[in-house]
Amino acid sequence: MNIKKIFAVAGNPILHSKSPLLFNLIFNNLENDFHYSRILSESPEEIIDLAKKLNLSGLNITSPFKESIIPYLNELDETAQKIKSVNTIKNDNGKLIGFNTDWFGCLMSLKNKGFDFNQKKCLIVGVGGAARAAIQALKRKNAQIIIVNRTLENAKKLAEEFNCKFIDISAIAQVLQESDVLISTLNYFEPEIFLNNINPNAFIVDAIYHNSKLKNSLIQQEFNHLKDKYISGEEWLYYQGIESLKHFLGIDYDNEINKMNLYSEKLFFNKNNIILSGFMGSGKTSIGKILASKLNFEFIDTDDLIETSENTSISEIFENNGEDYFRNLEFNIIKNISSKKRCVISLGGGTLTNLASANLIKKMGIRIFLYSDLDICLSRINQAKKPMMKDKSYFEIVELYNSRINNYCSNSDLILCSNSEIEKTANLIFNEYKLVVNE
Repeated sequence: MNIKKIFAVAGNPILHSKSPLLFNLIFNNLENDFHYSRILSESPEEIIDLAKKLNLSGLNITSPFKESIIPYLNELDETAQKIKSVNTIKNDNGKLIGFNTDWFGCLMSLKNKGFDFNQKKCLIVGVGGAARAAIQALKRKNAQIIIVNRTLENAKKLAEEFNCKFIDISAIAQVLQESDVLISTLNYFEPEIFLNNINPNAFIVDAIYHNSKLKNSLIQQEFNHLKDKYISGEEWLYYQGIESLKHFLGIDYDNEINKMNLYSEKLFFNKNNIILSGFMGSGKTSIGKILASKLNFEFIDTDDLIETSENTSISEIFENNGEDYFRNLEFNIIKNISSKKRCVISLGGGTLTNLASANLIKKMGIRIFLYSDLDICLSRINQAKKPMMKDKSYFEIVELYNSRINNYCSNSDLILCSNSEIEKTANLIFNEYKLVVNE
């Protein structure tokens, strides 16, 4: 199954992101054959390299890359230039154009509560990309802006850049009592600092939706009176997302049901297993074994199970019975292990070309596409033992590789580059998975 367009959100960490939930629901409602995944990376350069090699139609960018991604783009729109932060990238026939839609997420979160911005006193906590976007939103509506940050010098620098006020953290109690809005873009302050001092009529806008300390503190009985004024990070996420959609597809799509789905605390994928896909030589088996050992999971290689069940090699099955026979065997093997838990499963290079297998795998666990450049893949394998590559010219192998990339992307919950050391890639996945499982 080939998908026409692929989109993703890139960051580190990233598996917690609800952006795929939002966009894939929208794509499904619009009956578009598109897919939205996640990219885990350690550098902005790698993110852009992957975006080009995977021919992604668009990207959302989250922490910690909203500012560091800028030098790798071909163009910025006017708002992104002002904010100096990018959370949306459109691939316009190879030209990567950066936008910022976080300001819209902040603006609409308050506007939908009936907030009158004009000359209202707004306290922004933080100096990063989200804080810069909030300043842009508030300045458009003639609000009074005050910045506070753990490091005073950084608050002063940002205030001077945008011609607004700043305060030392020691003065926060008095300012909170006089503020009409608190916008929190950080998650390391203890929320009681804000909640014990805030004007009870002030709105509280949270830019954080994942493990927000502010949100968790509002559950406490002593802060119940502030709940009605709290605007969660899901609101911000939703409105910046639909504004991103305008850049991606040129459409305006607002649906309250899709927004409500973002409030679900349940994981939107099965975390019982980790399922590795990718081209032959992408490191699925080597990475899978290391990962299984670190997690104390069972390791399963579907090709090994097929060879054991048939008592012959994959090459001989292809040669004697053909690919259709093999894909049917493969489906039955996957069906047999579909109820297993705590497994790292390495798929064959062509497993996801079978729609029945792909649909079954989707329900079994977190699907991770390991991308490696073709030359690196070829350096890791014995082509003579790979039936889909045996007796093929280099040109034919390139054609096979390119035909499968879109398929791997469209059947993924997470994408990462496995060009580097196997151990390093396994550690990246391990750390990411543990963050999700420990929630």
